[in-house]
Amino acid sequence: MKLDLWAEYQSRVLWYFMAFAFGIMTYFGLWFEPHWIWIVAGCILGLVAHHFYPSVFVRLALFFCLGLAVITVRTSFIHTGRMVFPRWNSQVTAKVIESSFQVSSQVIVVETLSIKGKGFRPRKIRLKFDQISPELHVGDIITMKVHLYGPFLTQARRFFYQGIEAQGKILKILHHQTKPEGVLDRWRRAIMVHLVDILPSSQAQIAIPLVVGEQRVVSQSLYDTYRRSGIAHVLSVSGFHMALLAGFVFFLVRGLLALVPAIALRLSTKKVAAIVAFFVALFYLFLSGCQVPALRAFLMISCVFLGIVTNRKVVSLYTLMLVGFCILLIHPEWIVSVSFQLSFIAVMVLMGLCNDSLKKSDNWTFIKWILFVIKANVFVSLMLAPFVIYHFNQINPYGVIGNLMTSMFFSFLIMPLLFLGVALMPLGYDEIFFKLAGMVLEWVTSIAEMVSNWSYSEILISSFSSIGLSVIALGIAMACLMRTQLRWCGVVVIGFGLWLGYALIDKPDLLISQQGQVLAVRDGDRILAQFKKKIPISITRWARQLGISEITKWDGDTIVLKGKKVSLSGQNCSDVDLAILSRSKKACSASKILVPKKYELYNIYLTDSIRIEGDWSEDQSRPWGVHLKRKGKTG
Repeated sequence: MKLDLWAEYQSRVLWYFMAFAFGIMTYFGLWFEPHWIWIVAGCILGLVAHHFYPSVFVRLALFFCLGLAVITVRTSFIHTGRMVFPRWNSQVTAKVIESSFQVSSQVIVVETLSIKGKGFRPRKIRLKFDQISPELHVGDIITMKVHLYGPFLTQARRFFYQGIEAQGKILKILHHQTKPEGVLDRWRRAIMVHLVDILPSSQAQIAIPLVVGEQRVVSQSLYDTYRRSGIAHVLSVSGFHMALLAGFVFFLVRGLLALVPAIALRLSTKKVAAIVAFFVALFYLFLSGCQVPALRAFLMISCVFLGIVTNRKVVSLYTLMLVGFCILLIHPEWIVSVSFQLSFIAVMVLMGLCNDSLKKSDNWTFIKWILFVIKANVFVSLMLAPFVIYHFNQINPYGVIGNLMTSMFFSFLIMPLLFLGVALMPLGYDEIFFKLAGMVLEWVTSIAEMVSNWSYSEILISSFSSIGLSVIALGIAMACLMRTQLRWCGVVVIGFGLWLGYALIDKPDLLISQQGQVLAVRDGDRILAQFKKKIPISITRWARQLGISEITKWDGDTIVLKGKKVSLSGQNCSDVDLAILSRSKKACSASKILVPKKYELYNIYLTDSIRIEGDWSEDQSRPWGVHLKRKGKTG
């Protein structure tokens, strides 16, 4: 196998960004908080080494240290507390600063103005409202009764960087001072009402999220259907919709300008179309609520249009890396968010395939284009599968088929028709376009129902370690960024990352929380759990992480697992290896005793020596695992 190492050397700039990104990922993978002096020393050492020996490897190390420095500095300026002890039925007055809708509920983030009672006073709270009326908008002042509690372990890091110190549930709205609607809010509401009036419910539920980004209208059954068929991503405004809309406007404007010789001969129709498409994409970004995935896609599309205006290559991995570098320089914590990982990996895979296809063929026929779309869907689905498993503990085997059967409808019919409908609403000629889009959406829903009803349309898979995910990301980068046959080494690295991820993970045997009131035992392919009426969310989340769907109610007291006898209620303490007690003063002759704290969750591993790990034990040395005491009035 002949290798062109010079070709690999020419793409070294791409690897500088990857080194920067892996520096940030390394920070989140550490079990301790690095001191800023170490990071500064590493950067200075890298600069000195680069001055005397400016090689590629030294630059890679320098960018790696730069990534560590950026996230360390970013973290050092954040002082977010964490609520530990819940506050039930509290009265809070706050200002809404973020608002979004989910299926049959609303989620808001508020800035507290006053809280009645003593104890920790969170400055920023994330609240769920199991109703969609009254609608709460950004800028509203509300007084409410709420249940407040601290973030779960899986949410702690994300909430820390967002400044959210507690979460909770709204019980009752006592007073609601609304803020006058802005122009965009009135437009969004008018579009939503108009779509509901002219389209059947099943069609409007899909059209509204595509146009204005509101997911509250989507029923749970319809959402589950799209999720099992692997196309749930179309229900939220993302890079997919932004790219379709911008591309449609670009080619539409360029085609219309080409029909006017006086304009086509004097102006660059390509540049004019790029400018028009940029502003349309900007308008769509604000109309859809400025969601984070859409914002990242807009930045990427803006770089593409900038390349067109400045006569530079637009479909380039260098553009993607430049956008990624700018994003991570400002918000380095986004690298561990699922939306950033999925969108960035998907675009990187698509660009890698596109560059290969452009090199191999200059004559694109319809058949070649169809084959490329199929290949792109298959490769993107395969590359994203490890990230979906890591974050969601599931995989949709028919997701490739579902996307192949529906992506053409979204690309060539649904998004163009919806755009034309919105554009022609002021003139009153929109109804025909909306109804045509609704008909196509009905076909898409029928396809989703068919695919979701197939056997094994959704399979639960247990989690693997974050180290394995980092190795997999390295393998995907090698497969996409390398230009020679060395890229096949990336496939080997991906396989090694999967093996390593599961080799380093250790599955707990018992889950204990709330002073022993919530108990769950892993018994083969099922979970034995103790609960009264409804399965606690902690047990449901634990079972999903283990890749187990069957949860059986169990009222036992003593169980034997892996040769270890465990007393779950502390009633029978004699001749047991582990006893779970509600009070520490109770006499017990067990070999090992656990007295759970009131708001702590424990994973227990039954090995040769029983190992007990608290839910926050690994993060106590990290900023998002530290509880900051704050007293006094808020506001």
